[in-house]
Amino acid sequence: MPPRVEVRIGMGSFSMMRRIVRSLRCVALIASVSLFLGCEDDSGGDDSGTDFGDNDRNVIVALGDSITRGYGLSGGESYPAQLAGMEGRPVINSGLDGEHSWGGRGRVNGVLSRHKPGYLLVLYGSNDAIAGESPQSTVENLRGIVQAAKANKTIPILATVPTAYDSHAFMAPRVAALNPLIKSMASEEGVRVADVNGAVKDRSLFLGDGLHPNAAGAGRLASAFGGKL
Repeated sequence: MPPRVEVRIGMGSFSMMRRIVRSLRCVALIASVSLFLGCEDDSGGDDSGTDFGDNDRNVIVALGDSITRGYGLSGGESYPAQLAGMEGRPVINSGLDGEHSWGGRGRVNGVLSRHKPGYLLVLYGSNDAIAGESPQSTVENLRGIVQAAKANKTIPILATVPTAYDSHAFMAPRVAALNPLIKSMASEEGVRVADVNGAVKDRSLFLGDGLHPNAAGAGRLASAFGGKL
């Protein structure tokens, strides 16, 4: 029989090994959390090899309602204007006051044909929530916008819907129900989502009506979209 070898570990060595094991577990946990967050909040994509057709990849169109238009703000304070400054390229503001997602779906093809953008930023849902329209119908309208952009060889970037406060606080539960559906649809369609809702979850970032972002809030919107370009 081969000689028996005994390995004895003193209490000090045992304690050290326990500390090492704990440290390795913490490293693994941090790595897992980082990977998860990376998947949730990816910073755009590599579009260098993308076929944009006859679109201008350096032109961006922002499609949406009064939040996009910049209600209550000066011309240079809207999120498209601030994003243009950040990106150093044109961002065409195609927001319309009071527009619902179905309105955007109805005019998206004309917007794409007119401007031939490389990117289409899409922010709808607030007016749908105010009117009590079903989240499912809003998502299907957004899907129609996304599919029109893809068919045009324009890259669509969706946005979650910002919550609201004060006199518009009644719509917050509807927004909360809508945003997961937007993310799910975006995953199905293989498109990016800017987490606008997460970027402006602070009452101080809104005007007095509790619905429209102020200049600082619009800057947060611009940054959220910019991170996906």
